[in-house]
Amino acid sequence: MLEATFGRRIHWFEWVGIACGLVGLFFGVRNYLLPNQAGSKERGIVALLSKLFGRGLD
Repeated sequence: MLEATFGRRIHWFEWVGIACGLVGLFFGVRNYLLPNQAGSKERGIVALLSKLFGRGLD
């Protein structure tokens, strides 16, 4: 029963993993090419995402 349940939903985790990898790649290249500090708007977005992911991991 668990295998059937996880088998149907595993593609969600694959897409989330790919999306997180692409976002990480984007920010890595961006930070390499533009070494300026992140603005307050970017910091707010990152803080919001980290809180959302942190609560989901508990």
